[in-house]
Amino acid sequence: MKNTGKFMIIIVTMLLITIPVIYMAFPVNVKSKVFIYCGAGLKPAMDEIAVMFEKKYGVSVEITYGGIGAIASQFFSTKIGDVFIVPDPLYFNKLRDEGYVKYFEKILVFKPVIAFKSGNSKHIKSLMDLLRDDVKVGLGDPRIPAIGRAAKQVLENAGIVNEVFNKTIVYTSTVNELATYIKANAIDAAIVWKAVAIAYGLEYIEIDEKYNVEYPVYAVVLTTTNNEKASLDFINFLKSDEARNIFIKKGFSPA
Repeated sequence: MKNTGKFMIIIVTMLLITIPVIYMAFPVNVKSKVFIYCGAGLKPAMDEIAVMFEKKYGVSVEITYGGIGAIASQFFSTKIGDVFIVPDPLYFNKLRDEGYVKYFEKILVFKPVIAFKSGNSKHIKSLMDLLRDDVKVGLGDPRIPAIGRAAKQVLENAGIVNEVFNKTIVYTSTVNELATYIKANAIDAAIVWKAVAIAYGLEYIEIDEKYNVEYPVYAVVLTTTNNEKASLDFINFLKSDEARNIFIKKGFSPA
């Protein structure tokens, strides 16, 4: 019995030594994860890019889309997240001023256009056509999506903001909703990002440069990140030729 007891002690001791060594040599494959906040207007490209990144890096990507004001409020209240794709300099500056920007890259430039359904039955040719009584207009809510603030700036630059606001029949929380309203014939025209018009198969006209604005899009690694390496890998991937080709294909303009 004594010999048996000693033998069992030796076996247990050997197991305690060898199991950690085996684990270090062949670790359990626990998939890394990156949690991302992203403006809704980027969804057509970001969904495809996220799939490519997951395949290439073996990292799970979870994206919360929404109007910039809404997703910024979510982040500031929870203080949870790894990456923020920010299509609005106002909120980028707010993140930086409050100490939440660990690293960033400028990845895209957004420009608004006037979008309408294919065929242009209302014969919209310029920004001033939004003033017409027979043109139903939709806009992004200036308090929520970046396109709402951009549209307000464009209309202010043209000196017609009050007139257009007074006749606008719907304000939305995302730019994507405006495209959906146009396709459903609920509105005739809206100011949207060029890439969104292309993604939804809408026709559009460029806005006169003397009135138009540009919005840079920043990819930010947040100081709250739990996975800094994967977050940096994701942002670097957004600058890669693979990601740039998707952005261009979807109508976005890389920085």
